[in-house]
Amino acid sequence: MAKAKPIQGLDAQAPTGNNARIIARVRLEEMYQWERYVDSPSHERELHNLRIAAKRLRYTLEIFEDVLPEACKPAIKELERIQEELGALHDSDVKIALLQRCLSSQNSGAPYKPTILEAKQQHRESNTVGELSKKDEQSDVVGPLSEARFNYFAPRGGMGANAAEFALPPELLAVLLDPLSTPTAQQSRGLGQLLLKYQQSREEQYFNFRQYWHQLQARDFRHQLLSILDT
Repeated sequence: MAKAKPIQGLDAQAPTGNNARIIARVRLEEMYQWERYVDSPSHERELHNLRIAAKRLRYTLEIFEDVLPEACKPAIKELERIQEELGALHDSDVKIALLQRCLSSQNSGAPYKPTILEAKQQHRESNTVGELSKKDEQSDVVGPLSEARFNYFAPRGGMGANAAEFALPPELLAVLLDPLSTPTAQQSRGLGQLLLKYQQSREEQYFNFRQYWHQLQARDFRHQLLSILDT
């Protein structure tokens, strides 16, 4: 995940609104540094960084909402949608990567052994719930983990009505994350079908995000927001 840019030029003696505008401009430019990857669906990491940058800008506008122009409020909703579209895309990327690794280990004859650092990183980036136990923290690999202990792919906002659409079943997670487990041929066929489903879903998610992004740019979202901040 890309680090946030440091903010220069803040004045502790200036009105809060002035400093808020400086921060918002930096966060806006930070978001647009990833724009060149919008039309590159295979740049998963860069698209994830775009999502994080959009979230930082959105939170900036929300935190300083009382001292920024009223016209900033619609931008918060638009940034929220960008964040949600890219969040769904990233969730699919994590699922696809895990399934591909599992199937690859089956084809090579060696079980997939995700390191604890890999599991933690995917856990953080997916905004999932749950935590690793101390025993897992001290081990070299992640053992069988139930949904209650480590909810790898819980939907954002918790387990809602559509949870089944996003969360992998605990028994499947146990197979995928068990370092001593190699899927059977039948299991591999099922995992292959699930992988295809997530790949198709990702294509739709990417299309929706890209379409919405270009709609915003057709309205010149960047310069609109800059103009509002300059008022």
